[in-house]
Amino acid sequence: MNRTLTKSNKAMLVTTLALLAQSLAAAADTTPPIISVSANPSILWPPDGRLVTVTISGNMTDNLSGVNPATATFSVYDRAGAIQPSGPVTVAPDGSFSFAVQLQASLNALDFNGRQYSVTVRASDNAGNPGFGAATIMVPHEQNLPTVTAITLDPGQPVVGPDGSTPVNKSLVVGATSDEHSSVFPPHGLGENQDYLFFVATNETHHPGIGMAVLSGGAGPDANGKWTFDYPAADGYGSYTDGLGNIFFGQVFNSPGQIGTCPPSRTGLAEDQDQTFDLNYAAGGSVLTDPTDKPGSLLMVYEGANGCIDNSGGMIASDSNSYISLSIATSTDYGKTWPTYRGNPFFNFVPLPNTTTAQAPNAPMGAFGPNVCMGNDCSTTPPPNYGRYPVVTPVISLDSLMKSKNDHATNIKEQEISEFVDDIGGNPQPFIYANFGAMNVARAPLNGGTAPLQFMKWDGSGFNSSKGIGGQQASFLPNGPFGNCEAPAQDRFGSSINYVQDTRQYLLIFVCRTQGDPLYPPDPSASMGAAWFFSTSYDLSDPMQWTKPVEITNSWSPFDANFPTCQAYDGWYPTFMSLGKDATHLSTTGYVFYLAGCQTGGSPAPQRMYSSRPFTMTITSAR
Repeated sequence: MNRTLTKSNKAMLVTTLALLAQSLAAAADTTPPIISVSANPSILWPPDGRLVTVTISGNMTDNLSGVNPATATFSVYDRAGAIQPSGPVTVAPDGSFSFAVQLQASLNALDFNGRQYSVTVRASDNAGNPGFGAATIMVPHEQNLPTVTAITLDPGQPVVGPDGSTPVNKSLVVGATSDEHSSVFPPHGLGENQDYLFFVATNETHHPGIGMAVLSGGAGPDANGKWTFDYPAADGYGSYTDGLGNIFFGQVFNSPGQIGTCPPSRTGLAEDQDQTFDLNYAAGGSVLTDPTDKPGSLLMVYEGANGCIDNSGGMIASDSNSYISLSIATSTDYGKTWPTYRGNPFFNFVPLPNTTTAQAPNAPMGAFGPNVCMGNDCSTTPPPNYGRYPVVTPVISLDSLMKSKNDHATNIKEQEISEFVDDIGGNPQPFIYANFGAMNVARAPLNGGTAPLQFMKWDGSGFNSSKGIGGQQASFLPNGPFGNCEAPAQDRFGSSINYVQDTRQYLLIFVCRTQGDPLYPPDPSASMGAAWFFSTSYDLSDPMQWTKPVEITNSWSPFDANFPTCQAYDGWYPTFMSLGKDATHLSTTGYVFYLAGCQTGGSPAPQRMYSSRPFTMTITSAR
């Protein structure tokens, strides 16, 4: 047999091997391409109605299977819906691209924060992973547009209890504080409240269950920036009376059951376990007023969890396999009372702040009106819109997991939640935005208190087609540079939205879990740790308009090496507030409240400490 390769056979072999290598690379590639996009000009001035030619340019890279140039497209978003061209993008062999669009330099009645266009460029790699990048073009009200360019933190210190020195977690027996984001209301921010009020996710005074507690921050910090907390006796939140007439404080909202334990299945079979969505955990992440409903109306976004998949009753082997829903609860009295599950044939009413492990309310989609009580008041029938219910869930349903007894070993989750009500400029039809997971967002129109709220997820192209219950979802931040916490190996989560009144910008804050400080080049020998990042936008209706994330100065630190079984960091669940401002509304200075210690379980683990740090924003002109 002639084993000599001819030139043609060699060429065929090289081609075959190249195709095989490309096929293997595509099979192993799960990372989207990185797409950078810029616009020139990025500010259109003056707003005189001219059509302006804007050049959009950038680059696409994918180091594994390579970019598929045939999939490259662009689209323009204009909130007014007037100018929205779209089409294919020609990509050069080196991944670069450039094209022009015509945009109008004009303003209309909806443009309270100016008019913004976003140009999004999308493309997939040869493995089919979709990527995107975007640039924003602004038509401002003012030529010298102020913008947040940096945020700097001063050193932090623990929040203390009434004695002025003991950390509040220990002093007030609120050990988990805060297990989610917090909400802070100034004096008279909730009707007639005298003190700063903090809504925090925690257990309280030995009552189990991570629910929602309310703590008083008094008149604010002292001259050294130290906050001293107490129970909110002056404002009456979470106040209960025992059988002897003694007053004690506990959670104003809680799960019916407890973390770590499941009630007995009614049939004895695991597949028939109770599917109440917030059976084991009901921790509030944000509390805000509903501007479309009557005074006193509040909405709580909370994390509801059922950890009883493949469990017919008894102890839960691990709390890391829960089904977690983003959920809503309502209040009509400025947050003093919230819905509790009324007794039914399956469930005996359990008064707050207590929980039970013996039974469950059989409420897979929550409960409203006659099926709930108003706190511990079951003598009154609440209005039909008063209730607690899931609004954003994973694609896979809890019912299917229960029936298949598939605990998935890890959380099926929509967690790390927060909310923002976009009523800026007196918008008569505002949306509520809920952030969750790995930089995901959903929104629902507020409608005068009608329930349930109908949330739609951001699916990568809009809020119009992906329902909150079971719909598809996509991150609203693209892959990109390590220094912006956009590298595939970095985790971005725990996001929240505020509004900076001095610049009329929305401010996105999130936690970046990363190997090494992103201020410096990637270092494979660096320690794991975390930092806070911020981004700004003028238009929440289009998540493509968030700017490149920037690290908040002095927020990075490595995880504490003394606690190897957990990730101990001084900065989980950062909540920004400014003195005298409504919740989620900021001036250029204020305080950040956060959890210092372990985000999750671990042994040994440091004591959790609710802490605060002063912040200062740097404001510069965009021109």
